[in-house]
Amino acid sequence: MSDFSYEVEVAEGVTIITCHSNPTLQDLRTIITNVAQNYPYERRMWDLSSVDFNMAYKDLKQAAKDGRKLFTKASRTAILVSSELAYGQANQFRVHREDDNCEVMQFFDRHQAIDWLKTGSMHTPRPILPVKTKKPERIS
Repeated sequence: MSDFSYEVEVAEGVTIITCHSNPTLQDLRTIITNVAQNYPYERRMWDLSSVDFNMAYKDLKQAAKDGRKLFTKASRTAILVSSELAYGQANQFRVHREDDNCEVMQFFDRHQAIDWLKTGSMHTPRPILPVKTKKPERIS
C-alpha cells in the first residue's frame, strides 16, 4: 500500500491539488482520473511545493499523455514547485501536455500561480511565429 496522500479543494473556480508526498506515475493517474470525473473546473493548480518532486522523464511524459486524454476542454494548469529540479521537470511535463486546448505554466510563488490561472483567456490562440528561411544556395 502506498504512503501517498493528497487533497483536492476548489477555491474561486480553481481546482487545487495538493500533494503531501512525492507522487508516482500511478499516483498521478489516480489523481488525474479523480479530478477529471469529479471536478469540472478548467483551471487547476498542482501544488507540489511541500514535496521533493522528482520523477522519471518517461513517467512525466506518460502523465501528460494521460491528462491529454481525460481533459479535453480548454484549460489552464499551474504547477507550484519549490526547487529548480522540480521546476525543470514541470517544464518537461508542460512540453508534452500543452496543446491548443491546454496551457501549462510552472511557478515558485503560489499567488503568482493563482493570478495567472484567474487572468487571461483559455481560448487565446497562440501567435504563429514567422519561420526564417534561407534561400537555397546554388551549387554548380
